[in-house]
Amino acid sequence: MDQLPDLEKISAELLNQVEDEDSELPADEGLGEIQKLPSPTNGEDTTEISISATTPRTKLTLCAHENGIIFTSPKDEKIVLNPDAVSHIVFFPKREDCLKKPKRTKDGQHIVIPGSQVLIILKSCETVKFRNKKLTQICLQLPQHFSERVELSDTPPPSEEQLLHACIEHFEEKIVETFTSSLQLKNRLYRVYNPKFHNIKQISSYAFQSDDGGANKSIMQGQMPYLKCYHGVNDGVIYPMEEGLLFFK
Repeated sequence: MDQLPDLEKISAELLNQVEDEDSELPADEGLGEIQKLPSPTNGEDTTEISISATTPRTKLTLCAHENGIIFTSPKDEKIVLNPDAVSHIVFFPKREDCLKKPKRTKDGQHIVIPGSQVLIILKSCETVKFRNKKLTQICLQLPQHFSERVELSDTPPPSEEQLLHACIEHFEEKIVETFTSSLQLKNRLYRVYNPKFHNIKQISSYAFQSDDGGANKSIMQGQMPYLKCYHGVNDGVIYPMEEGLLFFK
């Protein structure tokens, strides 16, 4: 008599086959068309931007799609974010960048703007992995970039206030728009502005201001968006926002 087929074995083989087929799907499956991004220096459209990440600590390439974002490492390792994976995002400047004096490019036609930090908080119910480790957050450093073209005389040299009023941000504004759209982050993307490159008086949202002015020790003259503090043995700054507090080491 012929032996009956092992149904459990056949079922397991079919399941393994499906899993193998799923694992071979492209990383951008279901994310839609690639979105255009601005170049940090010339404003021309591009599809990829090189950035640094502190969490995880690596270099990454950012590519935005209609319904998600893909980060790729130099070893072709990918972090794929879809709208369901992200809780909220905060754009904020590093303390040292808030204390830098604005400067122009060598040709004098643009203002050099330091890139913000981007903190991406992931939902605990989602599994976003990098090198087989589950991520709860991703922290990026946007690249240094140029403002829109400025028309300033060199005689006398422009003051910091004149540079501030002449500085029109385009690159980071476009990145914010792209993150909001690709990850469907309506009312879940928060910003802390660098007062040396954004005119706080023209921003309608809440902007905290402290007295830290670096070399300027006069009370309430610094107008910085943070307070110096520490957490355990880690020195850092805390950013008070309407939505909560952010500590950055």
